[in-house]
Amino acid sequence: MDSIIQLLRSSDQSSTPIDDVRAQILALARRLCQRLETPYEWMKRYVLEQPALNCCLDIADQVQLFKQLGKKDSATKTALELAHATNTEPALLRRILRHLAANGVVGELEEGGEVYYQASELSETLASPQGSSGLHNVAQLYTPLFSVVPEYLRSTGYQVPQDVRKGPFQGAIAKHGELKSLVYELVDTSMPSKVRGFSWSAA
Repeated sequence: MDSIIQLLRSSDQSSTPIDDVRAQILALARRLCQRLETPYEWMKRYVLEQPALNCCLDIADQVQLFKQLGKKDSATKTALELAHATNTEPALLRRILRHLAANGVVGELEEGGEVYYQASELSETLASPQGSSGLHNVAQLYTPLFSVVPEYLRSTGYQVPQDVRKGPFQGAIAKHGELKSLVYELVDTSMPSKVRGFSWSAA
């Protein structure tokens, strides 16, 4: 904690580039969270919260929720307004919005007994073509691909793959045939937005 406070106090006078200072503070903050988080809290976040967040992000991208929220300085909107704009059931969208807000993806505030939602810097980024394509890649490519890796390594006796033609990716294609066409799209230079989205999400 002292290290974080010291960095924050010295950041205004430091000649170190601001991104470097930010990275140092972020690394220290993560170490602090790791020290404070109990094994149960870690398991709860990993087993329950993260998969649910990935699901909500995918749905939000599909219905263009982040585009409807607009930029981070845009006016706040209720779940009902957003439901009408995204053609979703208000009760369902409200649950998704609450989970996104709990994870800092969107802003949430209550006023006069009504709950309002607002875009954040993160949701504004996710609304961009690169951000949307990145979310699509996570849901449609990375998740299915990584899901077969444990099974693949178990079948090889946990050895490093030696044949690029018989790796976990081929196993993923055998299990999820649609991955092949998706990969072709990602390297197709006639579809620059998808290529940029892949580069952005994989960087």
